[in-house]
Amino acid sequence: SVVSATNATVSIPAFAPGTYAPVVVTFTPVNPALAVDYTLRAASAFHAINIRVRCLQP
Repeated sequence: SVVSATNATVSIPAFAPGTYAPVVVTFTPVNPALAVDYTLRAASAFHAINIRVRCLQP
């Protein structure tokens, strides 16, 4: 799931719960001249991890 997103539209495709297959997440900057920052949360029944992505402005 998307925990937070700044200057980004984040898209996570539908997938079967419990999958071991890769899930490709894409993002589109709202304003390409600004930095992008978003956090994803991947979780199972017992564990969870937050994944933070930061892209500085060009």
